[in-house]
Amino acid sequence: MKVYLAVDNVNINRAAAVDFVVIIKDPKGYVVYGKVTSLSTLSYKDKLYTVLDVDIPEDWICGKYTLDAYAFDVLDTLPTQLSYNDLYYKILYSGETSPSISTIPRKEAPYAKKELTFYVSNSVPEKFYLFNEKLEAKTLPVNVSNTVIVSILNPRDVEGKTTVRVLVDGKVVDSVSVSVPPRDVKTVSLKIPPLKGGEHVIKVVADHTTYLLNLPIVVSPLVYDDSVTAGRVKNGTIIYSPNDYVLGSAGITSESNVSLSEALANLNETTLNREDAVKMITNMLAYAYRVEGYKGVVNIALLKGSDERAEKILPILLEIVKEESHAPIRYVGVRDALHLKDVDILFYVNSSPNFNPSFLIPFFEKNGTLICDNPDYWTTYRDELAVMFYNYGWNYTDASGIYDSYYNLRLDKGLVVRISVATELPTKFEFLSLEVRGPPGSGMPPLVNVSTPINVTFKVRNLGKSGSELIKVLVNGETAFSKDIFLKTGQSETITFQYIPSKPGSYRVTIPGSDLMQVFFVKSPSSGQVGVEKLKIKKTPEHRAGAAIVAISAGVLAVLIVLRIFMRD
Repeated sequence: MKVYLAVDNVNINRAAAVDFVVIIKDPKGYVVYGKVTSLSTLSYKDKLYTVLDVDIPEDWICGKYTLDAYAFDVLDTLPTQLSYNDLYYKILYSGETSPSISTIPRKEAPYAKKELTFYVSNSVPEKFYLFNEKLEAKTLPVNVSNTVIVSILNPRDVEGKTTVRVLVDGKVVDSVSVSVPPRDVKTVSLKIPPLKGGEHVIKVVADHTTYLLNLPIVVSPLVYDDSVTAGRVKNGTIIYSPNDYVLGSAGITSESNVSLSEALANLNETTLNREDAVKMITNMLAYAYRVEGYKGVVNIALLKGSDERAEKILPILLEIVKEESHAPIRYVGVRDALHLKDVDILFYVNSSPNFNPSFLIPFFEKNGTLICDNPDYWTTYRDELAVMFYNYGWNYTDASGIYDSYYNLRLDKGLVVRISVATELPTKFEFLSLEVRGPPGSGMPPLVNVSTPINVTFKVRNLGKSGSELIKVLVNGETAFSKDIFLKTGQSETITFQYIPSKPGSYRVTIPGSDLMQVFFVKSPSSGQVGVEKLKIKKTPEHRAGAAIVAISAGVLAVLIVLRIFMRD
């Protein structure tokens, strides 16, 4: 069991000292656990916290336990202040560089107390969450089977088992028993047999299960699954997310030691956390777009003072959102609160609201939306936001529209999906996106050495009847990928393959039958130069008029400058 203890407003004259005391009594009133943790700081830090891991021994009896938590303010203010006052001369004459903190006994210190209760049992009730349900295809020809996919979350600290069933028009057509590890997620696929023409109601149920509206971020042992809320300030909106969607999409949590390079590599993979974050952020953006009445492309910025890692992760995440949903958004970089004139939606990614609310009032007066994404599992500042903006007309608002503003996450309404079964539709594949990525640090477009693998990823969707088509991807006009792909009606698939360049130069990646095109560059490890080639780009309405052929030469810098200018529009 984890116990989180925190106090704030304890800093006096650039110092703080707190003793946390935890005492646990069993159902008969006997003390079975005690722990003292002392924390101090010589800084302006005004919040101190600790997390205790309490093991439950096998000899504890079952029943209701009482936990008394104390926070003693043990700072001895005057001696600590005198130590600060003497520091100048100590440095000057003795070489001491730090003041000392003086404390008083807990018997003499002011304190705050909190009483909590919990239960110990020989068996923990099963509890699961269902979320993220989707069909392989929503429109099918007759006599073709379908598949429904759903994610199931086990939020407990022990492995659990349940049975998941899919019903068509109230009748069970498939079921599967699944074991889910503690604090983990499993994806379950269930078969739907061929259906008659018309509409059918598909419903997924499971034992000991409730439906989860907020798509979770799961990085064991942490499970972020709290409610997203919203409030109004002036003419604008504040959306508060306690679920670490921005950093968590790349595997970063308050207890994970993931480096930024590892996080960026994670973001290149299609993971459940990335998928959940993309869907929730898309819904929050769509909610803001509708509530504030935005028109055309909206500008999105990151508020200065956010976690520095978000400066790298958020732009990539927003590009994925854009590719998946065609959202009319544009990322304009990091901005401070005084330079938001052209910003419509502002992200703030941090564990506490370290900004001046008065500086944001002009932003809210012009219908701005602030999305606060908290990466800290142990703290929340939703109510703190309400206090900060109380004098500016803060009031909570109904945020339920977030759950169906783009993706329909309203599983609480029965997990209902209707399928129209069509009789004749020609097979027709549509290519939705194409991207090329090198290893971390290779840039966009990538610049890599000879023989360094390039990941090529494209997404294709079948707009017609179920069937297969031969898909080819060309690199500099030569076939680099060729495969027959079968997709059901409405089904989409994301495919990634590796291409290893054998010589320096510029490379163009295209898909026959689409206007999608990407480029990357290859240099010799010894010379660091890109080979001299000509890159021909087909003139389309999206490219600047008059640009037919770009000659790329001279060196890496010239190549990148020419390409960025050419492709800007």
